Amino acid sequence: MMKALFYIPLFSLICALSLGQTVELSLSANAGTEGTGPVIDVIATTSSNVIGSQTVDVTVSGTGITTDDYILSNTTITIADGTNMGTVTFTIEDDVIDEFDETASIQISNPGPDITPGTVMSLDVTITDNDPEPTVTLSASSNTIAENGGSTTLTAELSAISGKDVTVNLSYINISTTAADYSGATSIVIPAGDMNATTAITGQDDSDVEGDESFTVEIASVTNGVEDSTPQEETITITDDDIPAPTTVELSLSANAGTEGTGPVIDVIATTSSNVIGPQTVDVTVSGTGITTDDYILSNTTITIANGTNMGTVTFTIEDDAIDEFDETASIQISNPGPDITPGTVMS
Repeated sequence: MMKALFYIPLFSLICALSLGQTVELSLSANAGTEGTGPVIDVIATTSSNVIGSQTVDVTVSGTGITTDDYILSNTTITIADGTNMGTVTFTIEDDVIDEFDETASIQISNPGPDITPGTVMSLDVTITDNDPEPTVTLSASSNTIAENGGSTTLTAELSAISGKDVTVNLSYINISTTAADYSGATSIVIPAGDMNATTAITGQDDSDVEGDESFTVEIASVTNGVEDSTPQEETITITDDDIPAPTTVELSLSANAGTEGTGPVIDVIATTSSNVIGPQTVDVTVSGTGITTDDYILSNTTITIANGTNMGTVTFTIEDDAIDEFDETASIQISNPGPDITPGTVMS
């Protein structure tokens, strides 16, 4: 009877000691780099040796942390009977994504029936990225846009997906344009996880007759990436839609009177309202009551206005004859203007 009374309190004491055990988390390292390690031991330690094997669950969380970032050798740590420690390993995986350094939070939970949570149940591991920044290329869907709202799509493309937002800053170089001739963004942002992003460049209409104009857009700088080794730029041409006012031609004379035998030699002048593109011609004729070719010499029946100029001439020389006659009036006309000029007000 005395022997039985001795065993009952001893059993109660053992149970009490077992139920009072706590478990806490520790790590063999709290930082590592992709591709180089180290392999980190995740350790669950009890305050004393356990009676019967005990377990805790292991979980990993953190902003941006996925199972691609690590390998956990087991999601359960087992503390063997008669010991006070169990481990699993946490291995940092190497990937090809440039990303910010990440923090993985390792937790233990759900301790076995004979152990209770201690003070330290969660610890952080800093994962340092080892991947280079992606390169960026620039392209345009079209290198020609219409002045009246035509547009081209500008695409910034990465060489590899990034875990960061990549900002591509743009600069515009006016060749024959001004900033008022078009509108376009100053940057393109490629969101993390995407390969590319786009923006539009749009022509701005005006009423100026200016011909086609060009400008160049290029990568000025890149945040969280690098420009491709080949300079990335696109030259865009804006086609003008404004119709120029017609170029007119008019007649003038260096003198409007002369005397037989004394002259002067009169210049017959064809003048256009602006410089011509390509040589242009007008025909010259002379008429008048009693006027014959014996009364004058016309140096040419065609006036040619040379390319890039606005004037051409022939000469009208009064001939001397031996006939007594009334004073005569010669009417000089220009007609049949070339294809790119039209008759003005004074043609005779």
